[in-house]
This record gives sequence, C-alpha cells and structure tokens, in this order.
Amino acid sequence: MSTLPQNLTNGNTPSDLYEKAHNYSAIQLNPDVQRPPNMLAWALRYAERGISVFPLHTPLHNHPEGWRCSCEDYRHTELCQGRDAERKRRGHPPLYLADGEHCVQPGKHPRGVQSWRAESTTDAATIRKWWGRHPDANIGIDTGKTGLLVLDADAYKENFAGASLLSKTDEKTPTVLTGGGGQHLYYRMPEGKAWGNQTGALPPGIDIRGHGGFVVAAPSLHASGRRYAFELDYSLGDLPLADVPAWLAGILDGAAKRNGYTTGAPSHRWDGCATVAPVDLAGFNLSGAILDQIAHAAPRGERSETDMRICVSLLYAGASDDDIRAIFEHNPIGTAGKLAERGLPYLAHTLDAARRWVTAHPKPVTPQDARKTIDAVRLALRELDFAVLVPADLQAVNGYRTGETDKIVADAALAHLADYGVLESRISNLQLSERTGRSTNTCRAAMNRLAWLLEPVATPGSGEAASYRLAVAYIDRYQKETIVGTCQSTQLPISSHGGHDAFVRSMTPITQNELDARNAQRAADGLAPMRLAGDLRRRLAAIIPSAGPAVLLAIDALEIHGGAMTRAALGAKLFKKKSAISRLVRRGLFLGFFSEDGDAIRLAAGWRDASDALASSMPTAGTAHRRKIAAADSRQRYCEAALRNGNLAPDERKGLHRRAERAATAKLTIARQEAADLAQRKFTIRAVGMASKPVRLDDNRGLHTPNRATAGASLADAAFWHRVGNLTPSQKAYVEMASCE
Repeated sequence: MSTLPQNLTNGNTPSDLYEKAHNYSAIQLNPDVQRPPNMLAWALRYAERGISVFPLHTPLHNHPEGWRCSCEDYRHTELCQGRDAERKRRGHPPLYLADGEHCVQPGKHPRGVQSWRAESTTDAATIRKWWGRHPDANIGIDTGKTGLLVLDADAYKENFAGASLLSKTDEKTPTVLTGGGGQHLYYRMPEGKAWGNQTGALPPGIDIRGHGGFVVAAPSLHASGRRYAFELDYSLGDLPLADVPAWLAGILDGAAKRNGYTTGAPSHRWDGCATVAPVDLAGFNLSGAILDQIAHAAPRGERSETDMRICVSLLYAGASDDDIRAIFEHNPIGTAGKLAERGLPYLAHTLDAARRWVTAHPKPVTPQDARKTIDAVRLALRELDFAVLVPADLQAVNGYRTGETDKIVADAALAHLADYGVLESRISNLQLSERTGRSTNTCRAAMNRLAWLLEPVATPGSGEAASYRLAVAYIDRYQKETIVGTCQSTQLPISSHGGHDAFVRSMTPITQNELDARNAQRAADGLAPMRLAGDLRRRLAAIIPSAGPAVLLAIDALEIHGGAMTRAALGAKLFKKKSAISRLVRRGLFLGFFSEDGDAIRLAAGWRDASDALASSMPTAGTAHRRKIAAADSRQRYCEAALRNGNLAPDERKGLHRRAERAATAKLTIARQEAADLAQRKFTIRAVGMASKPVRLDDNRGLHTPNRATAGASLADAAFWHRVGNLTPSQKAYVEMASCE
C-alpha cells in the first residue's frame, strides 16, 4: 500500500484546486449561480497530489428517455440484453434494464474501465484519455492506493449514531458534503494497517472506505442534482488529514481480526487443526438448549441458522471473537458442522452477521441481571450528593432541603423494580407511599426531582401509574460491576426502615408551656392563638422526638462502613455541615441508636429493637400503616368509579372486580395486623363496599360485600363505632339505615 503524499497534508498554501473547492462550495449554497465544473482539471489536480483516481458514470437529469444514469445508454439496448447470457455463464450479475427500470446507483460506479482497482492511477495521460471520452464523468478516489480512510457519515438517517461518537477533534479533518445530505470525513490510514470497507460492524449510519474501496470525490454530481463539495471550514487546503479516531480504530481492528481468520489460507476448507486454545463453556452462563446444540452437529438445512443462533447467544454472554472461534474449533458444532466444510471465512461471515443482529437487538435483561444492576445502583446512591444532581429549578429557594426524602423514595422505587426483576416498569405514587410512609404528593414531587436517575418513559393516562426506567448511564456503568462484600442493599436500614414510624418525619416535641408562651406572644401581636391540630397536636403529645429520615440515613451509613465513623466522616458521607451532623448525632444518642467512643460514633447493636419499642411513643406513630390503608382505599375507590362505566368489556369488568376485592382484603389485613387497637379499625368500615339496598343488621346478615365470610366481622366493626359515636355523619346514617327492618 502506498503512503499518503506529503503535499496532500501540509495545508500551508492552498493550491488553485482547493481555492476552486472553496469557490465551488460557495456556488453550491447559491443554486442561481451554479455552473458545471471542469471535471478533467479536478481529476488532474487530484493526481498531482498523489491521489489515484478513475472515472465514474454520471447521473442524468431531464433526459428525453427518462434515464437516470449515463450507464443506461447501453443497458437499455438489445446488445446488452444479448451479452447478459455470457455474463451469467461467468457468474456475473446481469446488466440489461427493461423499460421502466433504472440504475440503482446512478453516478456511483466505474465508467470506461475494466477493473478500477487495477487501473486507478495518477498518470496524467491516462486521465486525459478517460475524461477526453467522457468530459462530464464523476471522479472516483481509490482510498486504498492513496492511503486514505474515509468515514461515510449518513447523518440524515433516523438511526444515525455518529452524533454521539464524533468529537470536535474527530471532525477537524477535510470533509466533503455529499449530495444526499451526508458527509465524507477523510483520515490518514495508519502505518501497517490495511483496513477494508466496513458496514455492518459499525454503529448505525456509519460506513468506511479504505483498502479495496473508493469514494465519489468533489465536485461530482449526485443523483439529487446537487454536487459533492468540500465543507468550507474543513477543505484539504485548510486542514491536514487527522488520525483515525480511537473508537473507530478499535472497531476496525476487531473486524480485521475476524477477517484475518482467512489470512494465508489457500482453501476455503478448514483443515481440522485448532488454531486457538479451548475455552470453558461453563463461564458463559448459556442455556441448556444452546449447550446441547454446541455438543452436536446440526443437521443439513439447519446448519447456518444454528451457527448464527449460537454466535448470537455467545455474543450476548460476553464471548470474544477468539472465544467463539475456539468453541467452534473444539466442539462438534464446528468440527462436524459447516465450519469443517466451508472453513474460517464462513465463520467470519457468520460472526459479522451475528454482531449486526446483536447491535440491532440489545440483549434482554434477565431478572437476575436486572436485580444485580439495581442492587449496585442502590448502594452507589449512598455515595451521591443529590443536591448536585437534582435540577436547581426543582430545589427550594433557600437551598436543597429534600435530600433525605429523595434518597428514601429513590431506594423505594428501585426496590419496586428489583421485586419484578426489570429495569423499566410502572411505579405508582400509591406504591411508593406504602413503602416509604410519605404522602402520595410527597412521592410525586420526589419522582419529579429524580428524573436524572429514573427516566419517565411516557405520560400516563387517567388513573394510570407513570412508567419509569433506570437511566441508561447507570445501566451501562453497573451492569458489568460486581458488588463487593456481603452488604446487600435490600438488607440495609434505608430499605428495611424507610417507612418505619420512627423515621417517617423529623419532628421535636413541644411542651404545654412552650405552646402557652407562643400563644401569649401571638395575642400581643394581635394574632389568633395557635390551634391544636395536625402536627402541633402530635408534637405536644409526643413523649420523645421522632428520629427522622436524616437519622435513618446516618444509621444506614454506619451500617455500610462497619458501624463506626467519626463525625467528620459521617458528615462527608451525608453531605451535611458540622452543625447539622452534631444535631443529628445528639438525637441518635438520645434515642439510643448511637453510642459514642471518643471521636467515633458507633451504631448500637439493638437499634432495630429500640426503634420498634419507641415507635408507639413517636409523634409519627401510625403513619406507616395509615398510608398503606389509604393506598388500598384509593385503589378500591378507583375500581368502584371505573365500574360505573357501562361500556366496559366483560373481561375489564371482571378484572376491576378482582382488583377491588384485593384492595378491600388488603385494607382489612393491614388494619388487623398492623393496627390491632380499635382506634385504627375504623378504617375497615369501607372495606365492605356499598350496600345495594337496606338490610337488617344482625349476626346473620351484614352489609353487602363480595366476601360473605367477613360480613359479620365488618358489621361488628360498624356497630361498635356506631355505639361509641366515632362514625362520620354519612357512615352513621348508613349503619342506621342498614339496621332498620
């Protein structure tokens, strides 16, 4: 292979050729001043630069016969039709075009030469002879002889992947704008490389032309009517040829290695001698069906499909080209299969086809792999500063104040994905509320702030949960990582206690004296006294402060890092200032969750038991199960409302009935298991549904319910609350109506 001439790459003094390229590019932007270029002059100046050229056919426009390429002048004739028989005998494709048929590559194939690879040249006399016969011929550049590697970037294609691959540095090389809307980026072929043409092994929308290939050069005419032209900022006269991008070189080296299976092989048959060492199939986690196919030669008629299936499975499993080659050379699938008959070129071809398939069809993530990825992400979130990741417009004006809530909601959402073993799923705010003990509005706001981690897939319809998927950046990073140690995210405090009553909210108690003092001050200011409602009532009744989510995250950090850390280290892990960590540690010490040993803060061995014992005294007592009951109640209400639609199909109606029953049963179960005290059982009244008509209230007949076995218990609840007067007016009226004869 010849090396690239030095005068092609110096870029110091633009020649007349490149000045014309600039002028012609400007003309291209203004169709009103277009004029046909002198193609002979262009071809000669390319040759002067050491670039091997040859003539190509030319697209035709406004031809009286409707032709689209200059080759059709011959291909529509009877002479061409008569010679096709000889071409067929030699194994060549036919040339003849019937009426209405046209050339599929107008202006992109050789003209007036028998073999462009052998005849492409820099000889001026030959070039003058060629273009003397066909003055309007397009110009083809032999990239192999010239030492060029040209990247053909079809940016106009919908699946074009080059935008994310080509950096600004990669683009600083002579570039030709094609007539079809793409680009030809010219690079210097590295010494010792002979990369050939590639298509399938490259990302979508990208091809290359190298050894054994050619490109259409400026200012050739495109079938669209536009001409190829140097990009104004990147003409050969302005910039030297850049080196081949590293990512592209890696792909081409891999393809060359596969094609190298045939290097020096005089025959397409494999001689039966293994060229690589065997590999252990157990390391690829293949299915039993694939292992069975590898262990047996496929029957004739199914060999190609079986070999393709095995290559795809091995690529999905992470096998390299050498691994696949070894498997075929040491197992009956190859030694007694098509490899033995067709040789290594067949295997290289099959591997290329398999890689194209794998690129177009990403590997389906198994539940096991999805859980491993999610587990790694959940652990990694502990070390991330959410204040940097959450968009500023979604943070409070006075700073980021929802970090603890966002981390707990993020972990709950990822736990939901892990339960199903998927990286994408519907996640409702009700489900998050049940897991975290936060309100649905709090969970909704948190998920909006977490879009950088859990990407919304589509806008949900009315009554539907939104779909989310784990961000691609986290999938790419953590799918290949191994979780080190025995500490699993599902066992950590943030996962097991995120919705625990002790850690739902941050709250300190208020004494009656403090309340009286505040009201006195408000009276002095002419304001109404503070009323004992909501949080204030719970705070006044609280014996001790709630632990709060910040304490839970501190417990989580201590658990991960061995149960002991200094205040400074704990503050660094939680991204909190010294004063905030001091307050947090004081609360943990007061509640018995921490112990202090010099500068080290230690996690108490019985912190879980302590949190359970303290939960009933916390101002947030009952929050977790109230959220669960409310979520089940909301599901039941949704189903009841949906059932009022008279246009529902029978299957839809049956499904809604089942969902309503499950919600009602769940509500009763939660109330009886997690709220044994009667003060919480009033939530069970609606679990029996609405009566279709008044019924007598006795031990044998109760309120209408799909589950008659629980009617008596439900009726007893309603009767009890009727007697103590803790029913709402509507509930009271309903029970009285049901009790009438």
